Amino acid sequence: MARSCEICGKGFSMGNSVTIRGKQKYLGGVGTKITGITRRKFKPNLQRLKVTLASGATATNEQKNYNSVTNFGFSFTI
Repeated sequence: MARSCEICGKGFSMGNSVTIRGKQKYLGGVGTKITGITRRKFKPNLQRLKVTLASGATATNEQKNYNSVTNFGFSFTI
């Protein structure tokens, strides 16, 4: 599957990008206002890594999320 981790399946997630203007009240202003909300994608940190599995097999040139590789305890080389 493209653009997703092959270990944990993490892919894109959607969110909002909020545009704010104005000076904050605690700084002496009248407060901040939201002037726009647009949709955005949060992308996983995918890297092509050579991973050595616990069984001794190696998986090469597959896209993996860097955090899932370190959290699941695989040994890897870049």
